[in-house]
Order: sequence, then C-alpha cells, then structure tokens
Amino acid sequence: MVAPLTPDELVSPHLLEPCKAPIFTVGAWGDYPDYVSLLQLALDKCNTDKAAIARLLRIKMH
Repeated sequence: MVAPLTPDELVSPHLLEPCKAPIFTVGAWGDYPDYVSLLQLALDKCNTDKAAIARLLRIKMH
C-alpha cells in the first residue's frame, strides 16, 4: 500500500502564499496608469501560480 501524499508533496508551499498588491504610491492622476500596470502584473503572477497548482493537482490525480 502506498502512503497518501501530504499537501507539501502535492503543491509547493510558495504557490500557496497570498498574492500581494503593489504598494499604492499614486500621488496624482497621472500616476494611475503605472499603478494599474503594476496591479495587472501582480494579478498575472497570481493567476500563473494558481494555474501551476491546478496542473500539479491534475498530474497527481492521474
């Protein structure tokens, strides 16, 4: 009988860390486009991490 996998064996702990938004440093209306770009990059990274988790779970289930 094979021992069940632990959560750490299924998913790397760094993929489970909370996603952080960039520091809000907008001082004027003209700063918003840069901040929005930083937010989009943070979301993209977070979504990439979650997609990696989904791939790992699919691999482990088959």
